[in-house]
Amino acid sequence: MTAQLDLMSVFLNTFKLKPSLRSYPFSRPTQKGTPQKGKGWLTGIKRALLALALLGFIPSLQADDNTNAAANSAGEHWLVTVTDQVILPLYRDLETQAAKLVTSSKDFCQQPNNEQLQQLRQAWLNTMLAWQRTDSLMFGPAIEEQLDFHINFTPPKKLIIKQLLNSDQPITGETLNKNGVGGKGLSTLEYLLYDRERSDADLLQDYVPENSAAQRRCAYLQGVSELLHSDIQRITTPWLRTQNSYADSFRTAGAGSPMFVSQQEAIDTLISKLYQSAEKTAGRRLAKPLGIRTKQAPKPYQLEAWRSGASMALVKANLQGIKMLLVDGGILEHLTTQSTAAKHTAQSLAQALDKAMALDVPADAFSVVDSDNSTALLPWYEQSQIIKNIIKNEVAAELGVQLGFNDNDGD
Repeated sequence: MTAQLDLMSVFLNTFKLKPSLRSYPFSRPTQKGTPQKGKGWLTGIKRALLALALLGFIPSLQADDNTNAAANSAGEHWLVTVTDQVILPLYRDLETQAAKLVTSSKDFCQQPNNEQLQQLRQAWLNTMLAWQRTDSLMFGPAIEEQLDFHINFTPPKKLIIKQLLNSDQPITGETLNKNGVGGKGLSTLEYLLYDRERSDADLLQDYVPENSAAQRRCAYLQGVSELLHSDIQRITTPWLRTQNSYADSFRTAGAGSPMFVSQQEAIDTLISKLYQSAEKTAGRRLAKPLGIRTKQAPKPYQLEAWRSGASMALVKANLQGIKMLLVDGGILEHLTTQSTAAKHTAQSLAQALDKAMALDVPADAFSVVDSDNSTALLPWYEQSQIIKNIIKNEVAAELGVQLGFNDNDGD
């Protein structure tokens, strides 16, 4: 009520009206102060009526302000939740796994036996899975200087790898960077640790310490592992540091954030990346190697991480990351508080994610596809398509997100 009186005073002053209607606007003072009757009283009534009409909008304006405040509060809540409950834990785990990989590569090179090889492979896989869970976070530090390509450029460039192995230049981070992304990162490590045409015992001979070529190979293995850890830290540190972090910028979107001028900008960014990750999984990681969209024969060599056979484990990790952001991050919970349609969207997406997580993961996806049994992987494609379409057609619409162009569209 106080706000209404204040606005009334503003309107009266704006339209040159006096609070008292006893004499004015039915008569108005002349320059000499003598009331003059005539057209002036009609003008005064028009002004008064216009002021009262505008005052009628005050309740609706106040309601709009309350609605906007509630929406901003809800947006701020789940931006904080998704940052603290999902994004930061994912990046902490990624950094931890990368550090363990460095340690494991050193242990293996000191004692290159089968036990150490299996432990190193597991450390590589854990790092790769942790990276896949962050696939929906390809914004901010992850794409500065194209760091994502430095971490997992696929497929690796065998020519670059062989040149580095046969070179007499010291293996340093500078040397590896100078030779490009095709000779470093997770995919290069897979190339060094797996060979489907050789037994593990035979592969171990490449790392026998007495052999100079083996020493070079171990130096390369350790160099790539250390550089990978360093590149991952260039992503995780800006998020995880305690002051002036990227996490602070994301949490405070629209409230002083130096990166996001509005909450909607942060929401647009995250949902767009969620969609792009889901499309990449359904398209490049599944439809393309399975020959679904091209109606061609399956191509097992187009599976990601085909050498290790971990292709479907990576797909599951990718979908796990999407589920964590949507469920643990509070996005689906936020949708349930909106319209009936939004609540239905949240339920449908939660069910699709649960079904995907319950699917069997073959230990060796390459063998499955190579043996003409690729239909066994179709449920993964179907669920990935459902998840992708719900995010694109329903979640984005409910949150007012305009999805940008995606390079994977139509793959």
